[in-house]
Amino acid sequence: MSNAQILPEKTAAGCINSRTNVLMHISPGLKLEVFSHSAPVVTCEEAAFSKSRLLDDELKTLLLWTDRGWLIVNTIGSKRISLRAIKKFYKVKQARLASPDEINELNLKRGAVSMLLEPIWSLPTITDPDVFNRENISTNNGTLMGYFIFNPRLLLSAPRMTVASVE
Repeated sequence: MSNAQILPEKTAAGCINSRTNVLMHISPGLKLEVFSHSAPVVTCEEAAFSKSRLLDDELKTLLLWTDRGWLIVNTIGSKRISLRAIKKFYKVKQARLASPDEINELNLKRGAVSMLLEPIWSLPTITDPDVFNRENISTNNGTLMGYFIFNPRLLLSAPRMTVASVE
């Protein structure tokens, strides 16, 4: 099994479940190959099971509302976040997970919030350092059926990225 890589204009070799043979633009000049689940998935646990991957190889992307507006928090699939630690690091008094209605207002849906796509890509983001200990990581492609596999260092090119512990 080989993994999809960051693709300048080429298709990556390899397959997990099924290939869609579609390249998806994720940020200026970058494309990733889209892979497909056999059924819709919402949670990191469901996604890891569907792909026969470790839970820690899943990127968990959470959308939070804070005193300063939207904040994205990324961590590995098995890890829980501490809102207290996030509030302290981000210097806010209030931080909470976005409600389903708020997620919908951003034209997103639960289980399909992808760090690699707008509007999430450009929002302020805290990514836990454990994410970068993975050789590759997987996240959805903005749908419940599709996903990317990529080198987590790609996340460092997000315009408002900060690396800090989220627990």
